Amino acid sequence: MHLTSLSIHKLFGIYDYEFQFGRSKSGLTVITGPNGYGKTTILKIISSLNTSDLYFFYTLKFKRIELTFNDRSRLTIEKSSTDTAATTANNTGGSQADYRISTDYQVSFTWTNSDSHFTTLKYDEKEIKKAQREVLLYEDRTYRPHGIFTSPGFINEKDAVLYTPHFNRELANTQNQDGFLMQLELIRSKFISANRIYKKSDEQDYPSPIDRIINNIKEKLEEIRNIYNNESTTDDARFVNELLSTDKSDIRRQDYENICRQLQGNAELLLQYLSIKIEIPPFDESNKNILSYYVNRIQRKLTKCDSLLNKIRIFDEMLKSKKFADKSISYSPQHGIRIKSNSGDFIDASSLSSGEQNEIVMLYDMIFDLPDNSILLIDEPENSLHVAWQNMIISDLQRIADEKQLQVIIATHSPTIVRYGKEYVHDLYFMQKR
Repeated sequence: MHLTSLSIHKLFGIYDYEFQFGRSKSGLTVITGPNGYGKTTILKIISSLNTSDLYFFYTLKFKRIELTFNDRSRLTIEKSSTDTAATTANNTGGSQADYRISTDYQVSFTWTNSDSHFTTLKYDEKEIKKAQREVLLYEDRTYRPHGIFTSPGFINEKDAVLYTPHFNRELANTQNQDGFLMQLELIRSKFISANRIYKKSDEQDYPSPIDRIINNIKEKLEEIRNIYNNESTTDDARFVNELLSTDKSDIRRQDYENICRQLQGNAELLLQYLSIKIEIPPFDESNKNILSYYVNRIQRKLTKCDSLLNKIRIFDEMLKSKKFADKSISYSPQHGIRIKSNSGDFIDASSLSSGEQNEIVMLYDMIFDLPDNSILLIDEPENSLHVAWQNMIISDLQRIADEKQLQVIIATHSPTIVRYGKEYVHDLYFMQKR
């Protein structure tokens, strides 16, 4: 589900913004503007529309946010304050001026469909504490073993629980609004932060982002190899029986050669990335029924690998287009990505420059780490990148958006990106000035 419009009223108590999306073929939007105008916050508003991060809106200072989607539904988020006041008596029994004890907030999330009420979820102090207490009651027995309280940036589980799907399920359940979360799950997004190549404070015992990606590529290549080998084993077991039971083929030379051309691309990828060589024999009239069966068998195996192979290919092509200085890139199921210097030495990925690591991490997350028909959000894609690489960001994003049918929204300070993507730009400074 993609966004068609977003309006924000009194962000930080100051700014009003309105965006219209979907005007361009690629679904690309570029947000720029001075520091402090809310570029990153706008991305976080969209990325927080999931079953884990709704509490973000309770902490954000705003008045009203309205989002419309391509299925014609609308989500309205409103925040209001409820002041609690009390009166103190003076010594004469008279009334002193009222003074504020506390300020509570209520955030309401309302889905509408074709202008009719659909479902509403409310966040207020009472509902939050109630849901938080219910989740914590079952923490030790049910949820801690699954690592639900390992949310980043929190020093205690009481705070961490506010950013878990279970907390929001409990909140929705007590209000009989389970339908709200079901609708929310239709919005799929990926937020790529500006500091994407560094480990967070609570991730010191985990691999760095670049090492994680090297390992992930290794696992994906192993997955392709296992799929192919499993299909081959299955085919070998039924080869003779299927061949004997196959009707005599009347396949023509031209049709056979067309099928072979279609197979050739993936066959070359298997050889390049996994050193699996597939022989595709030329057409032979006297054995055309055997050849027809054989190429159909290959096609069946390669179809199972097609999606992953295509992603590896796109990742490889886009990464190699950056032309890392004095380095070459290769792939294998044993090592994932291997980076070799012109002198013949293999280079550890963590030794790459920050710009090179940024390219690898960003390309991987864009291509592999979110499903098709999602919303991709990138904060400062230009980080650590030379101007020559910044020149390629818009075309890279357009290609990935078209391949995966993505809606892409980026926040940037880069004049280069703004210049190359000027038809997609929303400048917050001029929007606010108007």
